[in-house]
Amino acid sequence: MELAYFGGERSIPQKPTSFEWIIQSDWDDIFELLRSQQLSGFLAQSGESYLGGQRVRLLEQKFVLGQNSRFAVSFNSWTSGLEAIFVSLDFEKGSEVIVTPWTMSATVAAIVLAGYEPVFCDIDTDTFNLDINKVSSLITSKTRAVCAVDIFGLPANWPALRKIADEHGLKLIADSAQAPSARIDGQLPVYYVDAGGYSFNRHKHLQTGEGGIVVTNDKILSERLQALRNHGEVSAPNVTLKNSVLIGHNWRLGEIEAAIAVKQLDRLELLISSRRVTASKFIAELSRFPGISIPLTPKSSTHDYYILGMHFDAKAAGFSRDFLIEALQAEGVDFVIGQYCQLHRLPAYRKYRAEDMSVTDRLNREQFLGLYLCGYNFDDALINQTIAAFEKIWKYEK
Repeated sequence: MELAYFGGERSIPQKPTSFEWIIQSDWDDIFELLRSQQLSGFLAQSGESYLGGQRVRLLEQKFVLGQNSRFAVSFNSWTSGLEAIFVSLDFEKGSEVIVTPWTMSATVAAIVLAGYEPVFCDIDTDTFNLDINKVSSLITSKTRAVCAVDIFGLPANWPALRKIADEHGLKLIADSAQAPSARIDGQLPVYYVDAGGYSFNRHKHLQTGEGGIVVTNDKILSERLQALRNHGEVSAPNVTLKNSVLIGHNWRLGEIEAAIAVKQLDRLELLISSRRVTASKFIAELSRFPGISIPLTPKSSTHDYYILGMHFDAKAAGFSRDFLIEALQAEGVDFVIGQYCQLHRLPAYRKYRAEDMSVTDRLNREQFLGLYLCGYNFDDALINQTIAAFEKIWKYEK
């Protein structure tokens, strides 16, 4: 059968349909909110409106209960939340934060915008998360924190990172944008970290267009976060920093976004389980193709499968990864990924310390293969068509 790459028919004839985040039962609450015209409850002044509207507060309360944390502070984006975390930590300017290069740029931008220096640590080849064995060697007298990412939906090794942080007197920050439900040793990241949080961006498990939330058990940190999101120099002038003056932003979440997030949070496990079911079907089928290997999820962890990450061996497959990506895309597999982020190579971040990046570089250069699972409706037909596309490529005489 001729490959679509060479003019044959596509394995997936139609564009995959988007995942349905907002369902019919959500509309009543959204329409009620629109009719009320109370689309934001925030005012930049002390008093009741300092902490936002009814739905913003409800969302934060639900995260407190669901995360078993003391405090939750919502933001207009997780990027804003991350920057607010690093500003609130109030380190001396020029302090170092150890961080992965294998993440969306916001993780590192938040560090730089707060006045600190990222120190890039390579990743583990199987988990794609921060390599625990390389963290300690990067710690210097200027190091103040470690920021790890629950990449693709798999938790970082938070128990080990907590141990390292405690040994060296460091803060520990979790970027769980892609993993709103995943656990390690039965615990969510907030159990181990000083602060962490989640994204509500357009392609995440919880999707409100834009938005994010920070969770923490630190009261002082939570007060600084609240002040930073709502012009704190006016609305909360008694909340201060030691190393700089607290001047806030408009990082406030709207009531519509909060209302949508509340509805999705109520069915979070259903949203996550659909991705896990899809991943299990792909894992069972794709592992049989020579050259494809799928790292096992550690027994201590659960996986939310924002992306299904795999390894590709060109020698075993008999063709290059570049050819595979192009051939799959021609077959209609629009959700295939051939590379991920190499933030240490971006012009904005090249000046920062990045020593041994061999795993990150190798994965991007030749080995990484991924399927973006979070944004599409993977019914059995689409799953079967995707597997058929792989079979078609592997059977083709090169």
